[in-house]
Amino acid sequence: MDTDRTDLGGSVPLFPFPEGWYFVASRKSILETGLIQKTWLGQEIVAWCGSDENVCVAQAVCPHLGADLAPAAGGRVRDGRLVCPFHGFEYDVSGQCVATPFAPPPRATTLRVFETRELLGMVFAWWGIDGRPPQWRLPADPPSGPDWSGLEFRTVRFPGHPQDIAENSVDLAHLRYVHGYDNVKQVGQTSVDGAVLETCFDFRRTRRIAGIVKVVFDVAAVTRIFGLGYSYVEVRERSIGMDTRLWVLTAPVDGRLVEIVLAGQAREMRRPKRPIVGLRFLPVSFRAPLMNKIIISA
Repeated sequence: MDTDRTDLGGSVPLFPFPEGWYFVASRKSILETGLIQKTWLGQEIVAWCGSDENVCVAQAVCPHLGADLAPAAGGRVRDGRLVCPFHGFEYDVSGQCVATPFAPPPRATTLRVFETRELLGMVFAWWGIDGRPPQWRLPADPPSGPDWSGLEFRTVRFPGHPQDIAENSVDLAHLRYVHGYDNVKQVGQTSVDGAVLETCFDFRRTRRIAGIVKVVFDVAAVTRIFGLGYSYVEVRERSIGMDTRLWVLTAPVDGRLVEIVLAGQAREMRRPKRPIVGLRFLPVSFRAPLMNKIIISA
């Protein structure tokens, strides 16, 4: 296995692909695209949805003769099976070769697949050192229902390491200078239990709504981090009475770049504790999606 380290200018280079659960794609995007390909933890992977609606995340290399299975190379999904563009071998979501155009499928021909977990339509896969199985589990789905908006996504890439992003959860100073939060203070003690870190803090933030009026938000946040790829923040805006959720999903790309996917939800606001400029003119069902877009783009 490649044991190169990522040197980001520190005294101790970090291993570029730490073990953990990492975001791959949303179920919605997989269904819309049919077959998704991406560079993920230093390798090319594909993801698709089988006829049983299960999602498979697999290395984009045919085990027969090493053909590229990505859609750009001709890989496609037919009847829930991934079809190799070189010889037409077909694979189900377990990775097993289940058909060929020429002969019975060879039982020993299987894709390298990654164990997956889905939360609220977000698909994660486990990356284990030397193929180790999952060493911890992601949390259960948070409560959901029609009062929560759909997920909004934003993706950014830059040079870095997932540990840098995870450490931001306890770096209260950066919240002021990077994100513009005021009066940041930790509430209680930071707890660490194996791969899970939890911390709580309060802060204020001044935002312009519609580019015109300044509004001060009084926020309480609880952050839970599972490994280095999954960070979940529950946010309560106390002056309005608004609940939002933010996921910070970090995945190494190629040992130099990291990809961060921000996913957010907002809860329906029927009777805000104080007026919010512009929102009072909107139907109730439009308010949470609009606030979610504003928050996720900040």
